[in-house]
Formats: sequence, C-alpha cells, structure tokens
Amino acid sequence: MYRIVLPEGVIECDDYEHVEHGIECYIDGTFAAFVPYENCYALVDEEVVDSDERSVW
Repeated sequence: MYRIVLPEGVIECDDYEHVEHGIECYIDGTFAAFVPYENCYALVDEEVVDSDERSVW
C-alpha cells in the first residue's frame, strides 16, 4: 500500500507509476488518479514505515 500526500489530504493506492508530469495511482490494477508532481508532497511506502509515530510521516 502506498500513500501520496497532497496539500488537501492523502490518496491511498496499491501501485503507482511515474509518468512525464506526475504520478498515476492504481487500485486493484485499475487507474484511480493522476497526481501532478507540483501537487505531491510525498510518496510513502507503508511497508517501509514500521511505526505509527507522527514524526515518521
């Protein structure tokens, strides 16, 4: 599971792909959203994060 952090909130997706002007998000193999790079604050891989501490995000 991945989280894309935006100024307005968070998008959760199963997979993603970097494209020319942003990130394409996929849920169950189906396109779910496009996030332009200028609106993306962070891309977080939840498997890497092993703590619920707020400072990790």
